[in-house]
Amino acid sequence: MHSTHALFETLYKGTFRRLEQRQYIIIIKLKTTLLMEKTVRIIAVGAYAERQYQKQDGSTEYFKSRGVVMRHGGDNIYGEMTGEVASKNRDTQYYQDTLYVVKGFWKHRTWQDKNGEERHENAFYITDLQTL
Repeated sequence: MHSTHALFETLYKGTFRRLEQRQYIIIIKLKTTLLMEKTVRIIAVGAYAERQYQKQDGSTEYFKSRGVVMRHGGDNIYGEMTGEVASKNRDTQYYQDTLYVVKGFWKHRTWQDKNGEERHENAFYITDLQTL
């Protein structure tokens, strides 16, 4: 196995097709993740929320979240803190028009709607939000 192929296989866990001796095309599953770090201004911050749900094993769990609307350049972006990140920042005060550095990742998912049409969604999950 070519070392580049092994490296990509380890990093992406995708499927590879050999095109030429040293070129590969990566075929990655539809659920992809893209990391991001940007300077933003806060537009609005939602309240911390916990929603109870039942796991497949029957146990009860809580989904924890806190939404944030941010401006980067001319674009408004909605991002969400979830899990422990949301819990840790449940009482954190964020101020409008203050510069922050947001770190997080984009996730894409594909699903079929009730009419059988293929649908797509991008979601931004915040992993850290600190003043500049």
